[in-house]
Amino acid sequence: MALKLHGIDDITIKKMGRWSSLTFTMYIHTQIAHLSAGISSAMSTPLLRNLRFLFKSFDKSEQYTLATKQSFGFFDDITNENWKILRSIASSRQKHVIPNDEKTFFVGKEKKKAEGQRVPLAWFQSHYEPDFSCMFRKRVGGNGLGDGPKWVCDPHRIIQQANKRKKKNNKIPGCLIYSIGSCGDFSFEISMQKMLGVETCEVHTFDIDDYSNKVPKNMNIFFHHWGIDSKTWQNEKGKSFKTIKETMQELNHFEMEAVDIFKIDCEGCEHSTYMEWLDESHPALHQVLVEIHGKSAKEMSSLLDSFLSAGYVMFSKEHNIQYPNLPISEFSFLKLSKEFRITDEKDEGHFQFYE
Repeated sequence: MALKLHGIDDITIKKMGRWSSLTFTMYIHTQIAHLSAGISSAMSTPLLRNLRFLFKSFDKSEQYTLATKQSFGFFDDITNENWKILRSIASSRQKHVIPNDEKTFFVGKEKKKAEGQRVPLAWFQSHYEPDFSCMFRKRVGGNGLGDGPKWVCDPHRIIQQANKRKKKNNKIPGCLIYSIGSCGDFSFEISMQKMLGVETCEVHTFDIDDYSNKVPKNMNIFFHHWGIDSKTWQNEKGKSFKTIKETMQELNHFEMEAVDIFKIDCEGCEHSTYMEWLDESHPALHQVLVEIHGKSAKEMSSLLDSFLSAGYVMFSKEHNIQYPNLPISEFSFLKLSKEFRITDEKDEGHFQFYE
């Protein structure tokens, strides 16, 4: 129903969505002044309901701005108040059990030092815990159990973003998923497509061994017979490797907004390639789901610190205790604006209990 008081009609209501808070407030004050002047017929219950609706709608458009901006539109329904709490939690997170000490870890209550070329599994327990929460995260792949599935942040938001992109340009994929190191197991890719919808995302799987005959049919999944490395080359066994940037260019993905999911298990290659992943000259990797294999404490800290410096938050960390003798842990990162970790004094009071 349109309001017919002093020019408040459907067109005016639409214009209000573009007004500043000052303009909107002045306009409403003008209407209230007219009402106070004695236009008794305007004081009907429907009008008051509409005015309350306008106030509520305007306020709603403002209260999600921080999350929307700092997540590149991924979170559009987290209030500024709650987003500041998330920022406070991330900013207060410590990286090491003993500040500024990347080597110390504990086995039981015994303090030890990681001095070798490869940290033990227990090292992961004392360093780098998740600093962000995804309310609807989901473990994707097969039935979600065992070794192989990965934690994905709020998959339904990927669908929402894909739909928005398709409205802008329906000639490109709504979203992209890269899966590196399949070993012929496509359960993650299949689960993602069943969950998101085959027409929503385009999935690209990469491996140095040829598993093209195992690619699921009619699932919008494409296989590429090469691995990902920091340079393009071919080893003595004839296995081919390409960089992320060259891969995106070859697949005509360089103009895409982002790679929504970047899942990689390359048996240690993450340490020689992660800087390529974080390179800002190609589309960002929005979610990085990576199995990290133990290296020296210095190398481990360098890798994880680089993600934090690039604006990523860690929303999942899972030790692979199916192989207890190997220092392996699964990490899931989400790309946010670097502004997310820049807090001020006004934010510090938001992490508190409310009556």
